[in-house]
Amino acid sequence: HWEEDRATGVEGMGYLKKETREALTKRAEHADKLLNITEGAPPALKEHAKLIRLVLRQVKDRMNQLPASRGVTIAVAAHVQRLCLEVEGIGTYLLRVAPRLNSEMDLADHMFPLSVLGTFVREGTDAQTCVRLGLLTWFLQPLTHYVKIWKIVDVQKPDWGFHSEPSQPPITQSSEKVAGVFNLTGNWLSTMTLSVSKMVCGTRLHGMVQNSALANGHLEISGRKGSQAVRKGSRENGERAAETSAAGGAASGGSDRKPGGTYHPSRSFCPSPFYSVPEVWRRALLAASPVPQPASSVTYFYPPPFLLDTYSSLAALPSDCEHPELGRKDEKVHRYLHNLVRIRGFCRARLFDPTMTSHPLTIAEWRTALWGDYNLEIEPARGQKEADVRRGQRRQDERNAISRLFGRMALLPSYSEISTPDLDGRPISLQAACTELNVRAQLLWEAHEINFRCELMALDTALLHQPDWTDIHRWEREAQVSSVWGTPSTVVSVIPPSPPKLEPFRWSSELGDVYCRTTLRAFIAVIRRWPGAPQALWDARLEWDSLSAAGFASLLQDSVEFYVHTFVSHFYRLPIPPILYLFSVAN
Repeated sequence: HWEEDRATGVEGMGYLKKETREALTKRAEHADKLLNITEGAPPALKEHAKLIRLVLRQVKDRMNQLPASRGVTIAVAAHVQRLCLEVEGIGTYLLRVAPRLNSEMDLADHMFPLSVLGTFVREGTDAQTCVRLGLLTWFLQPLTHYVKIWKIVDVQKPDWGFHSEPSQPPITQSSEKVAGVFNLTGNWLSTMTLSVSKMVCGTRLHGMVQNSALANGHLEISGRKGSQAVRKGSRENGERAAETSAAGGAASGGSDRKPGGTYHPSRSFCPSPFYSVPEVWRRALLAASPVPQPASSVTYFYPPPFLLDTYSSLAALPSDCEHPELGRKDEKVHRYLHNLVRIRGFCRARLFDPTMTSHPLTIAEWRTALWGDYNLEIEPARGQKEADVRRGQRRQDERNAISRLFGRMALLPSYSEISTPDLDGRPISLQAACTELNVRAQLLWEAHEINFRCELMALDTALLHQPDWTDIHRWEREAQVSSVWGTPSTVVSVIPPSPPKLEPFRWSSELGDVYCRTTLRAFIAVIRRWPGAPQALWDARLEWDSLSAAGFASLLQDSVEFYVHTFVSHFYRLPIPPILYLFSVAN
């Protein structure tokens, strides 16, 4: 049922076969819907059903999105199957057993069909109740002189794969306690579900390093009152800069400009000739530009889009480009695009695998990865001055680290112009990567979407997560954050499906668009818990149904500006915004 995925680039990593994976996904989605019947259930069962739903989404996403070795993949799939069976049991209890339990009729002569196997009970009153309901009942009693023996039989063990050996590692309530009484609590069912789930699907997104100081000055994190004033002034600055930006120039000024007179795209908004950033995001990014020079290199979870939206002699701007003046030239971009098609599977897989160095990479490291020369440099660095030697050696060590990551751990050979890597079932040549806009559009959209989702999740983790949070607390919060880009899911959903699903855009200012309203509501629910959140985000709960079109647009702008401001305050670079997905390679 398992097959290796060569696109991942790591030997021995793969997925369940497509038909098996689709069948399990269908059953998991059915089980998720079935849990809606627990609304009127007892509180304990309702809480357990809530846990089951959360864990089921974890393992389903883990199974579909993350490659793993054969053993881990089978274990995850088996857990999906076990959880689905447990949900079926909950449904059977609520739909068939509970109505009889609430009835006063004696239904002993109306036994349940084989879909209800029966019960094991130790108390006489429970046994009497189960018999009245028509349940097949095993009444467990200590052997005394009062017990009537009907028949003595030999113990017969099941012969369909059950093992008598204890599980390894053992599933315990309190692992540090030796006495068994600590591990026989009343919530053993939820404890078992959570323990097994942590073993097979415990995934975390690596955090981003927060720069503690700036190379030129210090950027303070404003409080709630002050931040509103900063954003108000910033919005005015952004509006004044919008016309200049539309004409093709990034915000300028300062002492650390690039040779062309502009800031680096990581620190100042640069519009692209290949796509349009939503107006609400464009204004917020302009308002935050330029960001002061950080003391250390900034990092990205996925290749930064500004490395992919330039042009070269081979990858020229399209003839019908509306704004050719926005183009930036980079003679390496055609190789970046073509090689990204080849390594994108590994770039996705490594986000949640600590054995693959899952931390975000710097811009220089991403350039090395996209360039694709994974041969190790063994000659020591040289230079006329000792400082030059140290600097050269440090850069060589950084390049070698990326070469080992992509060339040794991922077993990816160095880039070749004649290669035709696969992109969603279609081989992509260098010529196609350079000239076909749908290829570049998908790569750019993925770079924006994956970075945006990861950055939102990482910032929320940095601001809110506490060391004493349990896994269930973390999963619940990650599910709430994931609702910004779709149905509440898991942290694994930061990796979009490939090929992308064509969905309505979620970031326009249209009040009547149900997707935009749902997205903004979910976005506000996430960011209003952050320190310094403006009062307008809290008041939106009471004013939501009476919002006018102007009020909706203003609330959207306030929310995005607060997010951008908070991100810049913690990570000292501009965040990556979401963009509209326009093309599909399959089309």
